[in-house]
Amino acid sequence: MMSAFRLWAMRIDRLCGRIDMAVRVALMFFMGLILSLLILQVVMRYVVRTPLIWVEELTSYSLAFVVLWGAASYIRSWQHIRVDTLFNALPEKVRIVLALFLNVLVVYFGYLLLTAGHQLAMLGATDLSDSGMFNLFWPRQAMTTGGVLFILQAGNNLLRILAGNPGPLVHSERG
Repeated sequence: MMSAFRLWAMRIDRLCGRIDMAVRVALMFFMGLILSLLILQVVMRYVVRTPLIWVEELTSYSLAFVVLWGAASYIRSWQHIRVDTLFNALPEKVRIVLALFLNVLVVYFGYLLLTAGHQLAMLGATDLSDSGMFNLFWPRQAMTTGGVLFILQAGNNLLRILAGNPGPLVHSERG
């Protein structure tokens, strides 16, 4: 019989997995957008000889979402940069405590991103980009939404560890 906490943690994990898949689809969209816009800019600059002034801005703003949302996706799968040799040499209980500590730090960092991103977005909510084509409120939301995703996925990692199902958080697929 599965405990209520473990069942609840599994449901939260499934929900976070679905959110992660939606984020990955959005990341594919943003990467396709960046590639398409850069190809368009090359054609406009060297073939038509009239570059578009807003392309670099839009690709930069899209890149902010790619970086922060992609980092949140890596938090879920624990595929970020790490030193497996040192981590795997530690006893399992120490790895569990270390994984708990690291995920608490990520939740805190996500909170900082969320609050600072919201303040930044609100500070210039009516500001326009240099080209005058984009309101800067929306690109700055990359920090806010990235912070929410960091908190969500690291919080889910904490639940997985506490429910006794840490997966790759503690057990390396290579070790």
